[in-house]
Amino acid sequence: MLCLADVMPLTLRRARIAAALALLAPLALSAPASVADPANPTNAAAVFKWGNYAWGDEFHSPSPRAGWEINKPDKVANQNGMLTLESARRGTVKALASDQAAKYGRWEARVRARRYSFHRTPYRAIWELVPVRKYKCGTKSIVLSDYVPGDATATGAVRTRPVNEFAFGIDLDLGKDVFHTYAVEVTKDHISWFVDTEVIRTERRPEALSGVKLQPRFRLQAVKGEKMDHGRMQMDWARYYTLARPNQKSIEAPQMDLGINESACAQPTAQRSAILR
Repeated sequence: MLCLADVMPLTLRRARIAAALALLAPLALSAPASVADPANPTNAAAVFKWGNYAWGDEFHSPSPRAGWEINKPDKVANQNGMLTLESARRGTVKALASDQAAKYGRWEARVRARRYSFHRTPYRAIWELVPVRKYKCGTKSIVLSDYVPGDATATGAVRTRPVNEFAFGIDLDLGKDVFHTYAVEVTKDHISWFVDTEVIRTERRPEALSGVKLQPRFRLQAVKGEKMDHGRMQMDWARYYTLARPNQKSIEAPQMDLGINESACAQPTAQRSAILR
């Protein structure tokens, strides 16, 4: 006995197969998060027209390239086109881009983080610029984003000696695996922060301008001596742009909030008091 498939015309069978595949197409062909949409840029570089980046990493190689200094190699890898920091039960996990450093310019990265457990102390996911040399007690650093995955606020800061901390907070969806793009522009007369293509703060006070050479760093920050929850931090890409092209949109924005860098090395009380006058 012949079945229907035996007598069905070939063209009709092909048409039915094509129709079935069409129903699956939205799932099979959906673009991954890392594919850029030129009509809806997620990076400040595209909106403010910074041009081509002078340094960058798209993390497509099987493992982090030689330019990354990693303190726990078994906890850091390139995974699905993303630099991935996987937490330990104790201790901080860090990845420093030692092959990029500059006093001035623009740095940007697309970042997400996730917290897998909720029984112990959570890690903080931090995207920052640190001095090439003599980095001590958190001074002379710039923080582009600092948050606990799942929290509602990310903070940014610039820290200079002796204990200056210019900081801000921004409300964001920082739930599991939600990407945000954080950038900073550092010049001789100002520092501007950008979050998801919007300029958030512009700081022009001389006390915020250290003029030191900086390098990009990502870290999952642990609390010393405590057992930590399982966490992860991923970067879709990281880039550095020069100041050769001027911003094509205004960077006017509120200044930062001036306070005390509590992680700084001990300073005389008089110096601390002077900061808050």
